[in-house]
Amino acid sequence: MFGGVIEAAEMADMIPMRIEEVASATGGAWDAVPDAGGTLIRAVTVDSRTCGDGALFVAVQGQRDDGHRYVGDALQRGAVACMVSRTWYDGQAPANRTRCLAVERPVAALGRLASHYRQHVIPADVVVIAVTGSNGKTTTKDLIHHVLSAGRRGSVAPASFNNHLGVPLTLLGVGEDDEYVVVEIGANAPGEIAHLSAIARPDIAVITSIGHAHVAGLGSIADIARQKASILRFVGSGGAERDGRPRQGRFAVIPSDSAELLAEVPEDYDRASGSGSESPAGSRCHTQTPAGSRCHTQTPAGSRCHKQTPAGSRGHARVCCTVGSSATDDVRVTVLETDDGGTSFVLDDLVSARLRFPGAHFAHAAAFAYAVALRMGLSADDVVERLRTFGPSNHRMSVTRRFGFTLIDDCYNANPTSMIAALAALVAARGRRRILVMGDMLELGPRSEEFHAEIGDAVWRRGIDVLVTVGEHAKAAAEAARRSGLTRVRSFRALRAAANHVRQIAAKDDVILVKGSRAVQLERLVTAVLDSGASASRPLELGDDGDDRLRWSAAGAAVENGSVHPFTEAV
Repeated sequence: MFGGVIEAAEMADMIPMRIEEVASATGGAWDAVPDAGGTLIRAVTVDSRTCGDGALFVAVQGQRDDGHRYVGDALQRGAVACMVSRTWYDGQAPANRTRCLAVERPVAALGRLASHYRQHVIPADVVVIAVTGSNGKTTTKDLIHHVLSAGRRGSVAPASFNNHLGVPLTLLGVGEDDEYVVVEIGANAPGEIAHLSAIARPDIAVITSIGHAHVAGLGSIADIARQKASILRFVGSGGAERDGRPRQGRFAVIPSDSAELLAEVPEDYDRASGSGSESPAGSRCHTQTPAGSRCHTQTPAGSRCHKQTPAGSRGHARVCCTVGSSATDDVRVTVLETDDGGTSFVLDDLVSARLRFPGAHFAHAAAFAYAVALRMGLSADDVVERLRTFGPSNHRMSVTRRFGFTLIDDCYNANPTSMIAALAALVAARGRRRILVMGDMLELGPRSEEFHAEIGDAVWRRGIDVLVTVGEHAKAAAEAARRSGLTRVRSFRALRAAANHVRQIAAKDDVILVKGSRAVQLERLVTAVLDSGASASRPLELGDDGDDRLRWSAAGAAVENGSVHPFTEAV
């Protein structure tokens, strides 16, 4: 069964499409159309294990497996059709091509199908919200969905479905009763964000940050800003009016701390305007949503967060809202306190809020969700209450207290910008000692050693007590920290050895932060440390008895115990 290209997720019921419409949208061909006019596609998947009645299985050639091997399995599980490559199709006997739609490239055809579905099937009043950025995409995406889901029905990209497969599958999961969908868009090469944005054509776009992520593929900060800002070209372009009503949205939310990004905002955007904290109306990012929209909830007049469309705006012009800590920002964020128990902050100088996990950078993620929610008609009180109940995804600032110490698991991914933000959260935590377990930060190109060394210097400057590194690249951070004067530094190539060391040095009231790139698999270290029992002297086991050293190929794949695990997630 094929689940190697993208993390398996349950199929979402889509708005049914006739099989001949799918063929037309993808440019595919059949030997004979199966039950023409009567067969409906009710879900699309790339994993045969999730196939059920009415599914279209898309056979994708992955780096570790080939979906064409599972065409038969998909059909047995209830798929009504399979989309396959023309090359595979032509090499099969007629009996094996039953209910197979042949296309030149299944991944490209999946994108064309999602684009058609977005523009011609998804109702005009369903709001498509797309989130991109160097850091914080998944948390911001999940926050937006969590806030909006109070009283509204919508869908959200599972996990980090943010690439050429995840974005189309998210859109194709929009159901008949959904009022919104939150899409995550990532990239590790130039042009990918523009390509995926052209498929999603968001009504509302959020850019979370501009930082040093995938520098090897995307280039300088200015280049990264240009790539991320390409999403802004597609805001509000989600198809023609239907029933006399334009699509809702035409709204973007961006951070104000990147001059490179601000310079890339298209000229046809109006700046959200108002009098800020001097106005009892509060947020300057709120404009009324169109009457008749399924997402429209009129904010009561006089509410601290209600603000009409700015006077002098250009009718249907797109609006750009900035988020930051300055008084000139459209949504101002003021962090009051952050520790291992959570983060307290104020929005617009008026709205007090709290998250249950540490990190000042998460207050900014909450501000993005706040701006989107106000745009969608929610009240500030509703937003604050939902923020209070939000829990982070796995391996994103998850706090566990065990054996007397506190462990902050933030090992889902890492780049220089997110590592510095996580360090700030560690510094703010209350503890006897602050320990950083740092894995390699990957895909940083020729400046990798420089970036790792900068983190090592920051560890010393910010008063971290102990540094433990895992991997060849992270050794540069350890060496820089030693040169700066930090004495408690250890470097390991092996996860097992690093985990044993962490468990042995962890003491009562210590706070341990674990962070590294996804491919380093530091979650295995986290599991070993937390499940090791009370005895600090007992060696830890991390699965098999083989050598668990991580070696890196030129392609950025982790070679572990002889098996290659490619790291291809877009950021």
